[in-house]
Amino acid sequence: MKAFSYYLQGMGVLLHHGAASFVVVNVYTGLYPLARPLLATVLPLIMQHWFALIKYTSNATHDGLCMCFEIMFEMELFGNLGNFTRQAGFDRTARGAGITMIFSHWLFLTAGICDVIHEL
Repeated sequence: MKAFSYYLQGMGVLLHHGAASFVVVNVYTGLYPLARPLLATVLPLIMQHWFALIKYTSNATHDGLCMCFEIMFEMELFGNLGNFTRQAGFDRTARGAGITMIFSHWLFLTAGICDVIHEL
């Protein structure tokens, strides 16, 4: 079970950072406009990273904040997927990048559930 959890975490990290880098490069090269739908989707993820060091003082506070930002991210992504269109100025890969990011987060969540099961 622990090995499966490590696998899920590793795949999550690979997909998460790949999708994030892909979005940054596409904004920089002009394939994605720095518009409200994109900013509303990525800002909760950025804010989630602001509080990463809290886990060294209070794990419960860190986990609670991360869950709040995760819920915000998912709501914004699902709410804005329809806005990532060519008519709005986005390249056709924008939706795929968003889906890849959320899938990576679900891999992290599944790995965490596996860790809890393993500890029982």
